[in-house]
Amino acid sequence: MLTVLLVVVLSVLVSGGAYAWLLLRTGPGPEQEAFDGELYRVGPSCVYYRRGDGAGETVIAVHGFLESPAYFTELYREDSAALVLLGNGDYHPALRPRQVTEPPWARFPEAGVGTIEHDAEVLIQVMEHLVTTPAVLLHGHSRGGAVVLEAAARRPDLFGFARAILEAPVLPQARQPRPAPAVVIGALPLLLPLWRRRPINRFNRRVWGSLDDARKRRVITALPWNVRRALTVRRNLLNIADWVESRQANVFQGLGSASILVPGRDRVLDPRSMQASAAEGGPHVEVVRLSEVSHFVTLDAPDAVRRVREGGKPHDDAET
Repeated sequence: MLTVLLVVVLSVLVSGGAYAWLLLRTGPGPEQEAFDGELYRVGPSCVYYRRGDGAGETVIAVHGFLESPAYFTELYREDSAALVLLGNGDYHPALRPRQVTEPPWARFPEAGVGTIEHDAEVLIQVMEHLVTTPAVLLHGHSRGGAVVLEAAARRPDLFGFARAILEAPVLPQARQPRPAPAVVIGALPLLLPLWRRRPINRFNRRVWGSLDDARKRRVITALPWNVRRALTVRRNLLNIADWVESRQANVFQGLGSASILVPGRDRVLDPRSMQASAAEGGPHVEVVRLSEVSHFVTLDAPDAVRRVREGGKPHDDAET
């Protein structure tokens, strides 16, 4: 009997140790893309900075869950504005810069790594130390939209003059169509390596929308490679759900103005509750509907994003 008990205890310890190892181990990163700028390290976050040509505007782009700054690089490749691409905490460097810098102003965020609040603290530091232009455009995709809103709500003195484009954003009180079951969250250390073997598969193919564009396919294929650890994926998922439930419409008040791009074919988030949440944001928040676009607006319809930035309406059923 004692022998059986010892075997059971040892089995539990070994399996528990293996699970912890899978949860905490650093996985391989994505293939890096060249970036004509600098990399600033702020704690576990990568902040990429490219100087502008004196246009008087800074664009700060914040990517979504499991994405990387490469989501935005093609959209802003020829842009004359200064460009800041903010990477999520504990994600692999996705871009290959000309220079890496440890800025003296960088402070390790107080909020836990993997949370929206953590990345919002990094965004606040970017606004404090890298923005020197009179105009600022904040571009947030999905979870990145929540990061923008959280940062602006914390420091309206910094963000009150800024304009935001939030595409398919995570918003307060907006329903998530398919919350991840607890068993899936618990199995992430096992599922993430399997997903890397076939990033686009029969279980998730419909989520991405059209994959005819080669660049979009590369960005989607990199998703399971961008994050360093399964623990961070779990923290991201749990924190997104908590943020959505705990925040209210007043988070919109920290921004000067905002355009919320709501894609009609979003299969990651729920377009109806997204639109309803944005409608509560106040008169400075406009809703722009894009009926034939997936969750990945910048990749599907970059010209629509450019037209919104220029103050126009996309050639779609856009409405305010």
